[in-house]
Amino acid sequence: MPIGLQAKLLRVLELGEVRAIGSDSVRTVDVRVIAATHRDLSKRVLDGRFRQDLFLRLNVLAVAVPALRERRGDIPELVRHFLEEARQRTPTSPVRFVSPEAMDALARADWPGNVRELASAVERLVVFGKDVTSATGSVSFPPRDCAGPADRTACDSCSLRELCSLRSLSERHVAWVLGQTGGDKARAAQILGVNLSTLYRWQRPRTSD
Repeated sequence: MPIGLQAKLLRVLELGEVRAIGSDSVRTVDVRVIAATHRDLSKRVLDGRFRQDLFLRLNVLAVAVPALRERRGDIPELVRHFLEEARQRTPTSPVRFVSPEAMDALARADWPGNVRELASAVERLVVFGKDVTSATGSVSFPPRDCAGPADRTACDSCSLRELCSLRSLSERHVAWVLGQTGGDKARAAQILGVNLSTLYRWQRPRTSD
């Protein structure tokens, strides 16, 4: 959030007043704010990228949520929850349960993308599964060019510019989904959440920068 917008938010929190764009009148609001971030706001305050007064206003009742790999005991319950949600989105899937072996593989993974990544993995189990109970071989992960902690700044065996760019990672993910669907572009587009025409556009050869 830009510094200027931070100042406006601080005013809302301190005075409980908002003014619509183009309006001369002020509206009083009574709200409770729940804010979440994966950034180190204390460091950003020191760097001058986050207002200290806003940080102090927001940091009243702080709750630190550990990374998923630090609370692996939550994974089985989360898997069951995401499995139920995924089945509602894909009711034709034969997958009803996650085998103990597959659950163990899920519980041992690092999950750098935390709960969101786990939800995506369970979605793939349901979408690509062919049996009532998913097997260990059904547990798959998209290719990672820069696996590791979120604050990692270099790759061990790849060019940071070429392999860690958003474009390259997107292309590799699309290729991986197409491989999982056996080249069925209509199904791949559905899984990716895009129109078929968009998928075709993504597959066009790159033009030189």
